[in-house]
Amino acid sequence: MRKLFSLMLVVLGATALVSCSKDDDDVLRDGEGVITFVTEAKSLTLDDDSALCLETFNEEESITIDWGDGNEEEYVYVRVENKPGDFVYAIISEHTYTDGKSSHTVTARGKIIYFGVYNCEVTSIDVTKCPALEDLNCKDNQLTSLDVSKNTALEGLRCDGNQLTSLDISKNKALDYLDCEDNRFNASAMNKIYNDLPVVEYGELACDKLGDYSIAKRKGWDVIFVD
Repeated sequence: MRKLFSLMLVVLGATALVSCSKDDDDVLRDGEGVITFVTEAKSLTLDDDSALCLETFNEEESITIDWGDGNEEEYVYVRVENKPGDFVYAIISEHTYTDGKSSHTVTARGKIIYFGVYNCEVTSIDVTKCPALEDLNCKDNQLTSLDVSKNTALEGLRCDGNQLTSLDISKNKALDYLDCEDNRFNASAMNKIYNDLPVVEYGELACDKLGDYSIAKRKGWDVIFVD
């Protein structure tokens, strides 16, 4: 599973559209996905604290981003040498808004397997039209709700540092990593999360110390409390 932490990557832009390899046995991986989110940030920048980054299934596939201000760009997913012998794959985007509007709706289209938009003043996000998504990182934003019911391939989710009062993960049977700490869950909401977790050989759950977390432990989850 890809860990949902900041990637040390570079900005990659391109205009050429290339053919994509297909996996006939996996309909989800062969389909295009659409993710939209609303941000109040003046710019989406790549640094250690905030970023918009995406990953596709295969090298040289492309993702189109409509920034919500009349600008649209296409990015190609390529292999980048992070350090000698260590390669990472991703698309990283940076954009600055100059139209004076207080918020913008951003739309990403492509064969998206990983999507991260963290600490970017995001007030809402829609990933329901991207069922092939395997990893989502939307930590440290202003989300009050998050629907991942259509993301049945989801393996990792970071939604810590938001304003969620509930989270339904009952459809996410592939999940083996969840960080949901520092939200507005009460004990009852956390008990629902514990009960909805799939049974795994090993999973990691980072959360606040609320409810009966032994439910998660009995399902194979290592529960980590963060002060």
